[in-house]
Amino acid sequence: MPQLDDAAGVKAHYLDEGTGPSVVVLHGGLETADDWAFLAEALVGERRVLRPERRGHGRTPDVEGPHTYEAMAEETAALIDQVVGEPVDLVGFSDG
Repeated sequence: MPQLDDAAGVKAHYLDEGTGPSVVVLHGGLETADDWAFLAEALVGERRVLRPERRGHGRTPDVEGPHTYEAMAEETAALIDQVVGEPVDLVGFSDG
């Protein structure tokens, strides 16, 4: 189910599916959470799969300021802290 959350100042859209140990799937540049639907479908029977969309990608609006790896890491960590609240496994591609 799509959701919105304030992750380090960014209203981040993310998909949250399944139950079990959490895995966060990070898309690459110019992609969206939808590009990882195939992986979510494969994992959702055994894992809780979160697919956030980065600032300016998909359904997450852009924000003022530069796009930096440090900012993306802070936003991802904030989302994990707020939504999951415990360590997760990460899967990423390119900028993810």
